[in-house]
Amino acid sequence: MPPCSLTKKMYELQFENPNEFKKFLLEMKVDVADANLMASKGTFRVYFIKNISAASASILKQEALAKNCDLAIPKGAYRLAGNFSAILFGTLAALNDLQRSLAMQSAGDLNKLSENIRELVRDEKMLAPVMFGKIAFEWNKPVLATTFELSNFLKEKDQKFDLKKLQAEAKQFVEKGGEMIELSIVGEAELEKKDRDKYLLAAVRKLKGLKVALAVRTHNPELTEAALNSGASFLSDPEGLTDPRMLKLLLDTKVPLLLGYGGVRHAEGSALLRVHNFFAEKVALLRAQEFEQIMLCLPADMQIEQELGAFRSLKCPLMITSASKRDLAAKFRDLQYLENGANLLRVAKTKEGLEIFEAYKQLQDGR
Repeated sequence: MPPCSLTKKMYELQFENPNEFKKFLLEMKVDVADANLMASKGTFRVYFIKNISAASASILKQEALAKNCDLAIPKGAYRLAGNFSAILFGTLAALNDLQRSLAMQSAGDLNKLSENIRELVRDEKMLAPVMFGKIAFEWNKPVLATTFELSNFLKEKDQKFDLKKLQAEAKQFVEKGGEMIELSIVGEAELEKKDRDKYLLAAVRKLKGLKVALAVRTHNPELTEAALNSGASFLSDPEGLTDPRMLKLLLDTKVPLLLGYGGVRHAEGSALLRVHNFFAEKVALLRAQEFEQIMLCLPADMQIEQELGAFRSLKCPLMITSASKRDLAAKFRDLQYLENGANLLRVAKTKEGLEIFEAYKQLQDGR
């Protein structure tokens, strides 16, 4: 949107949502952390409230003013016997503060209003990109991800890892459109822990200069912390924060999270329902701590192309792992995942992932 000139040195800017404002801030080279905080402060919203009582409106008015919001009500409304409509307005940041204040009120309609504001503000946050280090994850653009197994870079001659080859392949992945890399070592029992961790951290340091979201996939809190200190930009826990130390590390560092589901699918009952309930419990726990940057890694071996709606209701980006068998049926399944709301596709081979993304783009363009 073109700016409206006020003076020769000042322009008025208006942004439809936090996503637009954050992009503008990042283009101005504003610090990523500051841009995340400012995005909701530069976006103004007006909400229409139906059927509010005079008593609740009086409390809401006071709370709104205290949080730099305001409430417009009909003239003489406080003397009315029945309910009436009102208009609540403020920046998203201020409305978010107001929501938390209303949640502590005892009045039932104020608690319900708090929930309504919380959902509206959260939906607005969904429009804003999630910052995974150097990558701004966009909700309307699927992301290509991969995992580099360091065991594939083991030299037969001296049984050492070829980190230069790893760096070359990772660079090629990024140049072709990849945006997220996880590092792991298959067959961990074959290496001593100190050697395994040493090579994984060396790989992080080797790749940290690339414009890519980077993590070590592990449920080990000590290794995760060391990876973050070495240049990793997000936390990837395949066990789903079952170790309390991983949860503490996440809340202390505030880095984005790729949340796995561990062995929950092997318990009794419906596997799909168990995984969904596991995620719902973890997401609720994290959001109670005001932590929102959560991505969910869904099972690769379940037929859930048509079941993504249940997971989308959790309002987190969804990652699907592409099947290792690359036949026509597997490619069609990956397309179905993206069509039904998956946001990230983790692939073993970059070329195959790019083919899926191109087919998806052609489908979208044809509509």
